[in-house]
Amino acid sequence: MVSEYQSYKDNKQSQTLKGLKRKAEEANVPTSAKKMRIQSKITITAPARVVTQDAVDQLVTEYIVKGMCPLSTVEKESFINLIEGLAPGKKVLSRKTLSVKIYDTHKSMTERLKAQLDSVEYVCTTADIWSTNNKSYLGMTVHWIDEDLTRKSVALGCRRFIGSHTYDKIGELISELHGQFDLDIRKVLCTVTDNASNFRKAFSEYAVEEDDDDDDAVNEEIQPVCVDIESILNGDYEGDSVLIQLPRHMRCVCHSLNLLATTDADKAVSSPQYSRICHATFGKCQAIWNAVSRSTKASDAVADICAGRSLTVPCPTRWSSKYVSVSKLLQLSDKLHEISEALSLPKLSRMETEFMKEYCTVMEPVATTLDQLQGDSNCFLGLLLPKLIQLRLKLKRLTENNNLQYCTPLAHELLSGINKRFRSFLDLDVSDVAVKQAILAAVAHPAYKLKWVTPEKRDAVTQLFLDAVVRLTKLQVTSICH
Repeated sequence: MVSEYQSYKDNKQSQTLKGLKRKAEEANVPTSAKKMRIQSKITITAPARVVTQDAVDQLVTEYIVKGMCPLSTVEKESFINLIEGLAPGKKVLSRKTLSVKIYDTHKSMTERLKAQLDSVEYVCTTADIWSTNNKSYLGMTVHWIDEDLTRKSVALGCRRFIGSHTYDKIGELISELHGQFDLDIRKVLCTVTDNASNFRKAFSEYAVEEDDDDDDAVNEEIQPVCVDIESILNGDYEGDSVLIQLPRHMRCVCHSLNLLATTDADKAVSSPQYSRICHATFGKCQAIWNAVSRSTKASDAVADICAGRSLTVPCPTRWSSKYVSVSKLLQLSDKLHEISEALSLPKLSRMETEFMKEYCTVMEPVATTLDQLQGDSNCFLGLLLPKLIQLRLKLKRLTENNNLQYCTPLAHELLSGINKRFRSFLDLDVSDVAVKQAILAAVAHPAYKLKWVTPEKRDAVTQLFLDAVVRLTKLQVTSICH
């Protein structure tokens, strides 16, 4: 028994010594050799990813289009080396082939969009004209609400606008883009544009009048058109080459609010006291903005003083830019004297700084409302009336604020401007189709319902909404029956 135990003990010690010896040997082996030994024992074979030539062509095309790169990119040696290095054995498509693929991609995207719009019951379009590099363009977008109540937005086109921006050319281009995507005027609820007179004229001339909402309305008889047959046979007849039909027009509310913040606000200078302090203050502010935007030395000096922070310079084409720029200056109020000294400009006095604070206090409701109504995803027609009524209430309170020392004329001009530009909306004039739809949208909005309606008009608005629900229910029942 003792001998067996001794034999077991000797074997155990021998195995322990062998284990220690093996660990010591492994400790002297380089790390790379250890990794090679482990890799030789554990072999993982990942399937090689095969990239086809078609996939390379598609990826290159998407890169050129989405990155808005010039077509000559595919001819550059560095780009060719990049693609051939990432996908050995594959070639970069030529510039001519790229042009053909872009055209084919555009054609297929157009067909898919037409099929998608065909399944939508109602849409809204927008149109705008702008000029750059001595060339004019007309752009259009389309918007609709999906089944899951998500807004969808797509660009319909960007057409070169040649010649004068006359109302007939505008109407022709808008009608042509609607027709290209099979957007019937009954599907397009309205087209939103700015307040330009040429847009207003185009829609006043070519907009198709809507039928009455009454169930008993009878379609009017189509009046015959007298045409000289002899002139047609002789080829002398000059009829309308293009039938122009436009949907109902709706002016952009955000553009109107921007006019309120610029054109209407500038009328406050008719007050001598406001005019003096306004011109003195903004003259010094403009000197700072000009120096920063025109001189890199001045911009670097301001950045050093403000610990890397930069100033915002007003831009005529960017809404609320003046308010944002003044607010940014006020955020650096403790640095303004140092900035003026560094730029060798006159300093803002304490009174002028107080004027800037009052200016931001008065303009803040307008800028906030403008930001809320130009949202991309969470802005709906139901927000319009509650926000406008709320803005008017805030401006009215500002006109009654006795603490305003300088900007009371500005508050009065803003209040007068909003009452003038949005009178039909603020008065809830249901004879205006746009106002009527805005009322229904606001009441149907879960966040507002009837909260924004004054007590004296609440019964009328409630009845208007109920009538709309009844009419919509009848239309749905009729469509199901047929």
